[in-house]
Amino acid sequence: MKYIRITGYVLISIFFVLGLSIFILNKYLNKTIIKSVKTHIYESTNHEYILNLDALNVDFFSQSIEATNLVIEPYQKEKPIKKYFVFKVKSLKINDFSIINYIKERKISIYDVDFMEPELFVYLGSENVKEKNSNSNSKKNDSLIKSITINQIYIKNLKFNVLNNNAEEIPIFNSITNNLNLENINVDLSKIKISEIIAFDKFEIIMENFKCNIGNDSLYTIKSKKLYIDYNKSVMIFDSLKLIPNYNKNDFAKRAGRQTSRLEAMLSEIIISNINYKLLIEKQKLSIHKIELNNCNLDVYRDNRLPLAKIIRPSIQSMIKSIPFLISIDTIEMKNSKIAFEAIHPHSFSTGKISINDFEVTVTGVQNDSCLISENQSVEALASGYIMNKGKFNLKYYFPLKFTKEHFYCSGSLSTMPFSTFNSIIIPVKNLQARSGVIDSLNFSFIAEEKHAYGTMKFKYHDLKIDVLNKLNNKNGLNQKLKSLLANNFKIFESNPQIGGKLRISKIEINHNPYRFFLNYSIQSILSGIEPAILNDKKNK
Repeated sequence: MKYIRITGYVLISIFFVLGLSIFILNKYLNKTIIKSVKTHIYESTNHEYILNLDALNVDFFSQSIEATNLVIEPYQKEKPIKKYFVFKVKSLKINDFSIINYIKERKISIYDVDFMEPELFVYLGSENVKEKNSNSNSKKNDSLIKSITINQIYIKNLKFNVLNNNAEEIPIFNSITNNLNLENINVDLSKIKISEIIAFDKFEIIMENFKCNIGNDSLYTIKSKKLYIDYNKSVMIFDSLKLIPNYNKNDFAKRAGRQTSRLEAMLSEIIISNINYKLLIEKQKLSIHKIELNNCNLDVYRDNRLPLAKIIRPSIQSMIKSIPFLISIDTIEMKNSKIAFEAIHPHSFSTGKISINDFEVTVTGVQNDSCLISENQSVEALASGYIMNKGKFNLKYYFPLKFTKEHFYCSGSLSTMPFSTFNSIIIPVKNLQARSGVIDSLNFSFIAEEKHAYGTMKFKYHDLKIDVLNKLNNKNGLNQKLKSLLANNFKIFESNPQIGGKLRISKIEINHNPYRFFLNYSIQSILSGIEPAILNDKKNK
């Protein structure tokens, strides 16, 4: 009994000493880890960010670390850097942490990391504040972490917000359900290149139900059901993307303070494939093989009664070259799309409408790296569709990249369709309507330059008859019937070619309105060739 009692005292003493040692070791590790991590974050961010937390607990037996109310934020809040972030998490738990490996070699080995209620805020800050340049010659601290190995990081339900500044309440970008999954992460802090510092077998981001206010005047909101990003598969997919105007048709242009087009769009899917993420990280160059836009419904509304802002609109080439980073996109495709145009003519209060169905477009050769652009290189676009489900059109564009100002080539065709199809757009603009007539074919080509466009058009049609309408009520009264009779007999050609006559080839000639974009320039150029093909004017025979 005596030996048993002595043995019990010895075991109790051993457990007490062991427990006290573990307690002291935990306290030591807590302070060591906190100090090391804080120092590393402060040093690695060029003294711009600091780490704060309420508590840190190291469990020696389970080899786990748990931090509560962890915050990474700028060191000087009163003088924030140009763009900065704040990361918060209620609880962060690191499982199977190799403590011995960390103490001996400053290498961190972790099985997985759990996050509870994570939040990320990105503040764009002031444009006048310059970001600090990193000091590559700063003295290295040998006590800092040398490498990190993590089997898995899974961040669930991350709240993500982008704001202009920390006083703003409504975020520019907001998503409350975001999942991030990384597997087999290896971080070697002795390397220089980012692509060499971090390596992983899997990197997935799923962002659900996000919305983003775009533009300085917040005229639009973008919403999407889901955004999926896979680094390893080099893909990005938007599910059910919507462009939503923040104001109705009557208030939109007034809010903008100028004449502008109001766009409302819905795409079932956008697939961006073969994204070179490595090149984007290392060289800040975005290289994409293909962008697919599927099942787009686009509604365009424009109130032309408002004054047109005297703003020189950039060319396609200028917009591509002004992108603030290098970009290369092999192909952009839009399929199975519908476009509805609605416009109010400046001198009438009626609305003209026209729609395009089965619209498809393919754009190739988008590039802004001047070192790779050859003399003859162009952005090319092919488009096709059906006007009001009737006539099929085909368009071909070339935008030579050696130019910065407006300069492009356009050619196209239109198949057979009734003239009356265009009544919905002609009546509000011209107070005319096509009573009868068939377009047999239309073929054209022109060059659009900075000052003017010029080209030729072959417009074949037959049996055209028009009605002149009353400007007030669009009705065909006695006076209008007389004008219609004169117009059909003396003002217009009934057919092209006339019976037994030659095909009249009309000229495309128009001055460029620099305050409208290239699409308006194209439409006005085509219209300039249609009118002389129809009018019975000796100047245009």
